[in-house]
Amino acid sequence: MTSINTNISAYYAQNNLRAAGAMSQSSISKLSSGQRVIKASDDVAALSIGTILRTNVSTLKTALVNANQGSTLLQIADGALARVGEILQRQKALATQTNSGTLSSVEKGYLNQEFSKLSEELDRIVSTTNFNGVKLLDGGLA
Repeated sequence: MTSINTNISAYYAQNNLRAAGAMSQSSISKLSSGQRVIKASDDVAALSIGTILRTNVSTLKTALVNANQGSTLLQIADGALARVGEILQRQKALATQTNSGTLSSVEKGYLNQEFSKLSEELDRIVSTTNFNGVKLLDGGLA
């Protein structure tokens, strides 16, 4: 009399089914994440390279933000310095006009008032020009 202690075919079928399920689960994970490497056991070298590349991209994005902030700082300083240049040119013109010798003392007084107001505006620009709370033109950065 023969007896069947084990069903070898069923055992192989179950083992193949388990392996197919694991591969299917791995494929679904890869598809849903959009990444080829989900865990280190998938491909250690690729995971390492991918991590390095992600770190490099993150570093470059931060550098880009820093460069943009630097550019903005320079634009603010450039605008303020352009205005300072205009004021200084006007003050030079007023000084030249005052020293021409053709003006009365009343006219010279008016020119002096304008010169003083321009000096006040110059001081205001220098003391208020800042980027993120850092004053740019008051000499504090030196």
